[in-house]
Amino acid sequence: PADGGDLSVVLREAPVDLYVDEIRFTHADVSDHFTTDNSGYNRPVVELFRDLVSRKVDPLEAPFLLLDVMKVCNFYWSLRNRRLCALRAWQVYLIRCGSTERVQVRAHILPCQLPVMAKFLECFST
Repeated sequence: PADGGDLSVVLREAPVDLYVDEIRFTHADVSDHFTTDNSGYNRPVVELFRDLVSRKVDPLEAPFLLLDVMKVCNFYWSLRNRRLCALRAWQVYLIRCGSTERVQVRAHILPCQLPVMAKFLECFST
């Protein structure tokens, strides 16, 4: 589901599972806190990271981790950078701990049309 923001009107097809290391950030700098949205997840990004490490949160099951992405030039680009930041940090943590596990997340691949393209261009700073 949409987070109630400016993309809430965009129709979404069924989500797909993607590896987080295949998704790129649209922001060069990612905020360290979530903002209040319909999910109610208003905490520091590091707390989500801790929840992922402790397995309290499953990225394939938690509705608030469902990412909105665009596929542009054969790359997936996240419109939910803070969530991706925590997921990517968890992937790095697992690698440093010697794990070969690849972190996956559910994502809606949004169409390359207005208002999605406008949001992508507004966010794109990488």
